[in-house]
Amino acid sequence: MFEKKGRTLLAKRKKSLGAIDTRRTKKSREMEGHSLLRFGPPSNAAESSSELRNELGPVDGDGDCGEKGFILSQDFFWRKAMMEVQALAALGFHENVVGYYNSWFENEQLYIQLELCDHSLSKKSSLKISEREILVIMHQIAKALHFVHEKGIAHLDVKPDNIYIKNGVCKLGDFGCATRLDKSLPVEEGDARYMPQEILNENYEQLDKVDIFSLGVTVYELIRGSPLMESRNQSLNIKEGKLPLLPGHSLQLQQLLRTMMDRDPTLRPSAREVMEHPMFDRIQR
Repeated sequence: MFEKKGRTLLAKRKKSLGAIDTRRTKKSREMEGHSLLRFGPPSNAAESSSELRNELGPVDGDGDCGEKGFILSQDFFWRKAMMEVQALAALGFHENVVGYYNSWFENEQLYIQLELCDHSLSKKSSLKISEREILVIMHQIAKALHFVHEKGIAHLDVKPDNIYIKNGVCKLGDFGCATRLDKSLPVEEGDARYMPQEILNENYEQLDKVDIFSLGVTVYELIRGSPLMESRNQSLNIKEGKLPLLPGHSLQLQQLLRTMMDRDPTLRPSAREVMEHPMFDRIQR
């Protein structure tokens, strides 16, 4: 999760990643106001970097500078770190994706330079927000997912913690679970609260529709105004697409959410279909 500007930025998953190291090198101090990630590598770090880059696709960089920061010791989390770097590098610039600008090895550590954002969307998950604001968030992340899917990549961890805000613009970040839509890379699913049943059953046939389901759950959480809990009953209802009526919100929005969270992935809309839904005409006038 990104914290306030001028401080080292930490991820929500920091407890599982290992010790956090907030010390900064000379190079990082020269990039004040940016976000810097620091990862401790396994012995074959350089080979891992090259391999993941080639598997995810060509690198295409663009955008302004930013930063973010960690240290990792286990090979599993190192691979996730490298997957995030290579996914972002392969994607290139999009206004609704957290920008990747640089990475380098120094003193046997991997440093990743990312776009600095103001905070994550999880700050809003405990607040009641208007339907117009919901639609803006939903539309911008649908655009991000359309861009990511067009590049042949699935995010697989869409949730409020991984959506960031910069100057009022939503940006999808944290690509540590990213993989290829063609299933040529291993699948490491994200937060189970936001995952559809098929991926928990190891059915990876439509990974792009996993992201659509997760976006639907994210929007549902924002409408509820409280974070999702680890409740078995609530989880089963969500995975079955059984949503209660949402007072104060249009039937059009509620119907779209139910479609996005359909138990059958073939019935869920694509990111493009979500993005082009006529409901969003209301926020573009």
